Amino acid sequence: LDDRLYVVQKAQYASRDISIEALKNLPGAYPKAVMLDLPNDSKLIARKTIIGLYTDRPLHLETDLYLPTIPQQLSEEQQEKLDWALARLKNNADDGCYWLPSESTYNKKELCFNPEEGVVDQRSL
Repeated sequence: LDDRLYVVQKAQYASRDISIEALKNLPGAYPKAVMLDLPNDSKLIARKTIIGLYTDRPLHLETDLYLPTIPQQLSEEQQEKLDWALARLKNNADDGCYWLPSESTYNKKELCFNPEEGVVDQRSL
């Protein structure tokens, strides 16, 4: 399983009866940029992802695991998690962002993500 950026519409939460209250409590404007509060262990993440698929609760929709990606809003431990996740991605030093595939109901592209600014560029896969 690889890292991806999920673009989730509010309707997806509503269709699964998932409250979006957690999103309202996160800093910043919509769309919210979040990461999942997961252990820095690829095997455990893969296991949690597979369990989410089998239980019809995709991991990326588990709002109780959402953490902001804005560095100024993170604790030291959360910043370490963000740094660990970003270190696994392709860095685009020229644009100050990281390339990763996106999952969306509208398209499949590769997006360049900056933790402070969100998505700053895109390209076809």
